Amino acid sequence: MYRLLIVDDERYITESLVELFSAQRDMNLEITAAYYGDEALYILQSQKVDIILLDIKMPGMSGIEVARKIVADWPLCKIIFLTGYASFDYIYEIEQMANTSFLLKTEDNAAIVSAVRRAIDEIEEQKRYRQLSIQARQAQIQMEYLLHADLLRDLANGRSLIDLHDALRQTGDSFPFDTSRALCLLYLKVKWNSLSDSQMDFHQRIAALTAYFGRCLNEKYTVFLLDLSSDTFLIFLQPACSEPLQGIDQLTYIRECLNDCISSPEPNPDCQLLLLIHDSDIPWSKISQACNFFHQYDARVVHPTSRQYGKILFCQDEDLSRLHPEYGFPDISAAQKPLSLLAFGLHSGNEKNIRQALQSLEKILSSIKSMHHLAAINLYHKIADLFIEFILQHHLTEKIALQIGLYMLYEPGQFQSWSDFTDYCHKLSSLLLQAVSSQELDGREQIVSQIRAYVQNNLQKSLSLTEISNSVNYNSTYVSRLFRQMTGENLSDYILRTRMTKAMEYLTQGNESIQAIAEKLGFDTSQYFSYVFRKHTGFSPREYRNRSFN
Repeated sequence: MYRLLIVDDERYITESLVELFSAQRDMNLEITAAYYGDEALYILQSQKVDIILLDIKMPGMSGIEVARKIVADWPLCKIIFLTGYASFDYIYEIEQMANTSFLLKTEDNAAIVSAVRRAIDEIEEQKRYRQLSIQARQAQIQMEYLLHADLLRDLANGRSLIDLHDALRQTGDSFPFDTSRALCLLYLKVKWNSLSDSQMDFHQRIAALTAYFGRCLNEKYTVFLLDLSSDTFLIFLQPACSEPLQGIDQLTYIRECLNDCISSPEPNPDCQLLLLIHDSDIPWSKISQACNFFHQYDARVVHPTSRQYGKILFCQDEDLSRLHPEYGFPDISAAQKPLSLLAFGLHSGNEKNIRQALQSLEKILSSIKSMHHLAAINLYHKIADLFIEFILQHHLTEKIALQIGLYMLYEPGQFQSWSDFTDYCHKLSSLLLQAVSSQELDGREQIVSQIRAYVQNNLQKSLSLTEISNSVNYNSTYVSRLFRQMTGENLSDYILRTRMTKAMEYLTQGNESIQAIAEKLGFDTSQYFSYVFRKHTGFSPREYRNRSFN
């Protein structure tokens, strides 16, 4: 999805362009409108925009002034200037700006649509070029990782900042961060679709993701991905220079830049991503506490094995404090490969991996005849603990206990043989995956219900995709895709249909003016409301009201 912002002080032009591009369903656009330059900048302070149709001559701030501020924060944004003047007084200044072009307002609709399509093609081409740039940087990033990962990992594990400075002085290392300035610290969960073949392959994956995050942030940040485990990372972010962003909040900027990055990780189609962001900067002395907070939040709020990846979540302290301590779980790392594969299979919902892991474990256990062998009992408890952890993470105890006896996980004396135990594990894993699938569906339905409720209760607002996404604490790409998957309808179509249904109700059950109804339903003018209503129903609002009373 691409975000298109249309800016023109002549309302009829703006509204006609909104209508024109709303009809271009194949372009997959989220459309926002503004009528003045400062209004456009206000929008750009809360969301990233991919393409802007921008009037040059406007009261107050001109289009040229708006464009200067845009290119500072959003260098990849495509700006298409609109002018009603045949004399190109501004052509030199426009040509000095990157990613800009211009159109006469007298151009026909086909030419305007074509210009936006070209902008989309250029964005796609830049993505391909960016991928080549990412690949070129990976070797350098791998070297930086080898130099600094242990230092940062020690810091995340509680090492003092004084110890870090001492280590840097002893090694003469050129550290990429300024420890006198705070960090933005993010927590990344990665669902790998395949296991890494080697440590070198794992380091290459880290380098690819690091380079990609840097490009998504327009190279405005120093980025370092620190692996805490094979699927958990801390992302250290610090502005690459001291120049502040142009009127946009840093957290908002990071969120908007990373929205598409998280929903579709270009450098690594072999993975899916989930990002946790806290709403404040982190001092270097508090990195260990922040890391612990993320661990707890992930375990007790997000429920890691039931995640829906491809989204950004915002961590709130109160979300964690509301939970009871018994919902936390220990962090377990299995040494044996089949145990690791079983954990991976459960976390990824991969039945093939689970079956393969249990078959390998069955071979190990079947070689031991006694049910009292200490090594076999130790292995039994490790397997049982993986299942117990999974059940706790999903709060599935009551649901699963109705289908299979969970007491069998308490101690191995419940089984006649180790073969009976692994047969039980096969059956239990199948029931667990079915329960999780049902739970995830319920969670998605709840999100859609929240979206519908927000739309119905806020029809008087603009109801942009970003605004709706913020109301449910998910990124806009995920919300748009989820709503369509669950309902078979675009969110914009649902908003329009809801507004028109409410409009028909107002027209037939009251005597409010057309202007008042238009304002209650979020339309800027009664003329535009009448235009949309006629297109939807075949009648003007007045005709519809008259027919209902006759």
